[in-house]
Amino acid sequence: MSSLAPRIDAVDDRIACALDRVGVRLLRYAVGLVFVWFGALKLVPGLSPAEGLVAATMPLVPAEVFLPVLAVWEILIGVLLCVRPGVRGALLLLALQMPGTFLP
Repeated sequence: MSSLAPRIDAVDDRIACALDRVGVRLLRYAVGLVFVWFGALKLVPGLSPAEGLVAATMPLVPAEVFLPVLAVWEILIGVLLCVRPGVRGALLLLALQMPGTFLP
């Protein structure tokens, strides 16, 4: 039993080192994929569960105009998060989008 512990520790160290190298990148890809997915849902009328909430939150702009703009905005954030040179642009777009997300 005692000879098993060092092997487990060695495997754990290898996994931790690998995640240390690629963890932030994988997290960026995961969040980017979520943004692309939710944006794509907003492009199809009636498919997004947030459609009614978005329409109710933005009464000054017609939902037929605002939803596609928001959808493309979210897809752009997602794509830029997945492409290394676009991360700064994604963070700018995200900073502009977040207050609207917290509005409801």
